[in-house]
Amino acid sequence: MAKFKSQFDDVVFRKGMEIVFVQDGHQNLVTKIDGAQRGAISSPSLCRSLFDIYLGQDPVSPDAKRTFGSNLATSLKK
Repeated sequence: MAKFKSQFDDVVFRKGMEIVFVQDGHQNLVTKIDGAQRGAISSPSLCRSLFDIYLGQDPVSPDAKRTFGSNLATSLKK
């Protein structure tokens, strides 16, 4: 967790800031802030936990989960 948290040590959060988490093919959690990569952490359990927060059975934002599902379905139809 310390390594994950340290990715944000010098970040000044502002409205509209884009924070992206990506799991690459090697079980690394890649963090990007406004398009710039901030770090990559090799931890399958961290990847699962973080995505479960947003896409699991009890997501922090049900609307975001619905939007993700809808956008995924639309892109698969193309």
